[in-house]
Order: sequence, then structure tokens, then C-alpha cells
Amino acid sequence: MGRPMRRSSIDRGSSLRFAALLGILLSPEGAWAEPVRRLGVTPLSAPVVVDGDLGEWSALGSAAAEPIPLQLSETLEEEETPPPGEEKPPALEIQLGIHGRRLYVGARWADPTPSQEYKPWRRQGGRFQQQRLVDDMFVLRFQTGESFSSCMLANRPYVTDLWRWSAGRSDLTGIADDMIHRFSDKPFDQPSVEYEGLRGMVYFLKAMDSGTGGWQMTARPEGSQGGVVPGTETRVPPQGSRADVVAKGSWRDGYWSLEMGRDFSTGDPEDVLFEPGKGIVFQGGVFLAGYKMKKYITPSLEFGLPGP
Repeated sequence: MGRPMRRSSIDRGSSLRFAALLGILLSPEGAWAEPVRRLGVTPLSAPVVVDGDLGEWSALGSAAAEPIPLQLSETLEEEETPPPGEEKPPALEIQLGIHGRRLYVGARWADPTPSQEYKPWRRQGGRFQQQRLVDDMFVLRFQTGESFSSCMLANRPYVTDLWRWSAGRSDLTGIADDMIHRFSDKPFDQPSVEYEGLRGMVYFLKAMDSGTGGWQMTARPEGSQGGVVPGTETRVPPQGSRADVVAKGSWRDGYWSLEMGRDFSTGDPEDVLFEPGKGIVFQGGVFLAGYKMKKYITPSLEFGLPGP
């Protein structure tokens, strides 16, 4: 059996911070008392041009975007983010549409200060040092097995297909990262991360889909000239299952607008399959970045494609 890469302290506070470091969405168990909310899906008259401009959706016959509640999640450094209730969550709207055998997701959320750099290099003391800055992100995670939980600390086995759009990475080539998240109350047979959950150890396995994404990290710049160098660059061409999800964001007047799209079926058995007539449970997350990361999450949501 593979040895775990890392074991966290049994202290729950340490587990929360460690889980947030992994980019996990955290919510207190039972935080959302209402039942799973079902969103509508509109057949569109033409494909969406995935460019971050939501203005065309109404012309394509889309229903109005639906407001979605958000709550503040646990964070990496507790002192950097106000406790829940002390800061108003950003407004989020989501709309879903289909054309042919392709699903489109439109999202819009408030963010007064966009963060579009991911770990840039800055010259300090005669050489370039990588900065801690990270970019704004939006994620969707879809149920792919028989169970699902909006609480990442729940000791319950489940698997999700996760799409991650990031302002300083995905927007380089218009491709969101596609990955798989596995959670279990028992060790995996390969190296994984483990941390203290609500009722014992949680085992977490995170992996990118096969293939290459649209971005890669840049090497440390040579020389002493210049001030700031981007931390990411394009990697062309994106290919494989990791490049299945097209995505593009646009920030204007205090709001991010994002469009994402993917075929109903990709041929990858680990990708969520969108089947007409079948409900899909999912959850969203808004990451307002910069140096002080703030994470906001939705309750569990559901949609169903029109039947054949």
C-alpha cells in the first residue's frame, strides 16, 4: 500500500488550514439546511462564443441568470479573513444552457479588485524571487459516483469531477483545468493526503486529468534587469482530457463574468457524463485572491438536461 505523502496534526484547526492549502472547498457540516436547489437548463438557438461576455445569452434564448447564495469558507490563515458573518459574501449568478450535445455555464460575481497574476517573479536584492500572489478562481465540482457532500471534512467516500478556471492561468489559452478529487474514510492504495475530519481521518486524492493544460510555470528569470516577470506562460497546444473544458473570464466594473463549456461526453470514464433526463448534483466556489485568499462556496445544486 502506498505511503501517504503527508499526515496532518490531529488538531482540527490545523486540519482546516491544511485542507484549505490543498485548494479544498470547506463548509461546516449541515451549514446548508435547505434541500438541494435545482437550476434550470435552457436550450440555446446557437453555440455560445466562450469569451467571457455574457451579453449574448439572452439573444440565444437563455433564461435569466439565477442568484446563488454563498457563504465564507475556512481559509489557510484564519487571521487573514474575517470570521463568517463579519463580511458580506459576493453576489453570484449562474445560468446553464445547452446547444447540440454541449453544456454551457455562465457565471457572474462581484469582485472589486481583480487578481490576475499567479506567482509572478519580482526582482529583489539583485535576483528574481517568486511572489506569493495568486489569481482569482472559480470552480465547479460535479458528483460522479453514488454519493456527494458539500463538506470536505465529512468522513464519507465520494468522487468529484472538478473544473477550475483561474484568471492568470486559464485565460492564457481559454482552457480550464480538469481534475478529479477523491475522498474516503479509508486509505487509498496509492500515495494520498490525509487529514483530520469531523469523525476521524479523511483521505484525499487529487489528480489532474491526463494530457496537458493551457499553461505552465515560467522558470526563474536570469539577470538583474527588469522589475516583474509573469509566473505563467502559455503551453500550446492543450490536449487530452485535461483540456476538455473551455473557459474564459472577463472583469469589468467590479464584476467577473465567466463562460465555460464542455461536451456532454468526453470519452474519459472519470469525467462527469451529462445524460439527458438524468439529474447532476454539483457545487460552486468563488476564490477572491491576491495575498489574502477568501473562499466562498455555494450549497449543493442540481440540474437536469431535457430528455431525449
